[in-house]
Amino acid sequence: MRRGIIISPLIIYFILFFVLFKHDSDETFNTELNKFINIEQIDYSIFLMKDIKVGIIDIGFINDHPNLNIVPINDVEMKDEHNIHGTVVAGIISSQKSNVNNFSGIIPGITVYTYSLPYENDISVSALTEGLKVMNEYQMDVINISLATGEESIALKNEIKKAVSQGTVIVASAGNYPNNLNYYPAAYKIPGVISVGAIDREFNLLENTTYNNYIDVWTLGEDVLSLSINPESVKYYSGTSVATPIVTSLVAMLKAKCGKISSSPREIENMLLKGATPIIQSWNGFNVNTRIVDFKNTLLNCEGLL
Repeated sequence: MRRGIIISPLIIYFILFFVLFKHDSDETFNTELNKFINIEQIDYSIFLMKDIKVGIIDIGFINDHPNLNIVPINDVEMKDEHNIHGTVVAGIISSQKSNVNNFSGIIPGITVYTYSLPYENDISVSALTEGLKVMNEYQMDVINISLATGEESIALKNEIKKAVSQGTVIVASAGNYPNNLNYYPAAYKIPGVISVGAIDREFNLLENTTYNNYIDVWTLGEDVLSLSINPESVKYYSGTSVATPIVTSLVAMLKAKCGKISSSPREIENMLLKGATPIIQSWNGFNVNTRIVDFKNTLLNCEGLL
């Protein structure tokens, strides 16, 4: 089932392609995902000892979800209880076992700072720009944006530049549209802005992923487990929306392992590219180059603990 919003060039296009299946809530960790991204046998608990600030700009946060440690930067009422896009993203990064659900994300228990966008029937580019402006005041280490727009906004670009200039890495969805158009902020050619594409479990490009020359890395975007509207269960989701927080988690790990001072957004991007595995793919009849995220290989790019 594809769920998305495309209204006009002036609004945000949700990079949201969710496939939902009920899953046993006794799942303690996303084992299949860990194998896929090569994170097995890495002691991720060491990353909780570092003061790394992870931000998420999205909609649909369940602030009191028992599996999440959320610090909401603003207070926006959730209008649609079934649209928990932000909760899904947060769960992939930071979910930890609770008394109702044993599911854990990639860095269980890490605090996430959230900015909830106002949402009625659409989200404006100006709302995303304002969200980033507010988030910049908190000087995050990394900000996850699983949203995109076809409009190249100068104001949005300026806030992206400001974020990167103060050391924040921006990780953004490339798009869920099977074309080679540019969607922003992922397509801004700014060092430290990481554009994420999605692949399936066979390492093929996900059917509905966007492909363009601005995509930096690719990772699993098919059947990724995360939290659901029911706190006692988890579900499978697909799309670049769920691929993006996987990369955000790796960026947070790099910041913790390499040190904030020695890991500028440009350097983080270079480490991601160096650690990824290059694969030539077929897309719409053309051979295209992709780089598949590899956690362990990437984390070897700087000194520190594993």
